Amino acid sequence: GVIVEGTSALNTAALTGESLPRDVQSGDEVISGCVNMTGLLKVRTTKEFGESTVSKILDLVENSSMKKAKTENFIQPILDSMNFELVDVEYVKEGGMNYLRAYIDKEGGITVDDCEVVARQMNEILDREDYIPDSYTFEVSSPGLGRPLKKEKDYVRNMNKEIEIRTYRAINKSKEFYGLLKAYDKDTVTITDEDGNETT
Repeated sequence: GVIVEGTSALNTAALTGESLPRDVQSGDEVISGCVNMTGLLKVRTTKEFGESTVSKILDLVENSSMKKAKTENFIQPILDSMNFELVDVEYVKEGGMNYLRAYIDKEGGITVDDCEVVARQMNEILDREDYIPDSYTFEVSSPGLGRPLKKEKDYVRNMNKEIEIRTYRAINKSKEFYGLLKAYDKDTVTITDEDGNETT
């Protein structure tokens, strides 16, 4: 929409990734999903809800979740038969292209040949089931050194090892923390830095 009255600062981090609020005033264009932080704004809408940014984001999230869940269900038996582990599945848009990615691992690390075998078998299923209407590229990869901690077994495997934590909001003026993983539960993670200070 377009602001017809008022001034404010808008937080667009969730939509654009910009960390600093954007100052806006009468005449400026705004997109749905921004968080109004400081002032009262009167906005004239310029698009129907179905064409809005929020509607498109909601649709992307819902479709991405469905594609991810189906992919996990199809790929898990393939990985189980090879004693591989499914680390994560993602469906993302990058540079105008859609990518369906499966990250896999095994004791001792995944090889390129392992990825090719899984990709070959999974491509047959993707072609047969055809549950993703968009054009996309399917990739199988190892999680690399920066493997995310997503499941409980990831936390167990990394107890007393150095990890990096990134937060959405700053804690004590920082969004990045490094230290040894000392404890975790469903809501918190505790790490110890090189000086022995604990952060939860």
